[in-house]
Amino acid sequence: MLEQDARIPFSRLARELRVGETTARRRLARLMTSHALHLRLLAEPAVLGYPVEGRFRLTVHPGAVDEAVRVLAREPSVRHLALTTGRTNILGYASHASMAELRTFVARAFSGLPGLHSADTSLLMRTYKRAGAPARL
Repeated sequence: MLEQDARIPFSRLARELRVGETTARRRLARLMTSHALHLRLLAEPAVLGYPVEGRFRLTVHPGAVDEAVRVLAREPSVRHLALTTGRTNILGYASHASMAELRTFVARAFSGLPGLHSADTSLLMRTYKRAGAPARL
């Protein structure tokens, strides 16, 4: 129910689950405190003024991965960052206001990145699904 409408009133949530409202509140709080459930707002970057999205895959020396990830996580435009297996070991996505901003980000963020061996960047042309939800087509 929360996936369909995270703003559902506790009274309705409790009624649908056939529990008291206090119980519904307590259970939701416990799920969130234990990090089993995260309520998030899904906003299309273009609507917020960031129509240019890029993906980057980096190969970083294993001894420098933690520091590289900390540096990248401080970048305001980076919206997703993960360690991966395969030819590369860091995957990230970033949103930008323009192509020029994307180019500036790549030059700045990757130029002094600790342990960087190689970088592969791609421009996302169209997104069909984001965070589990179909994009508006």
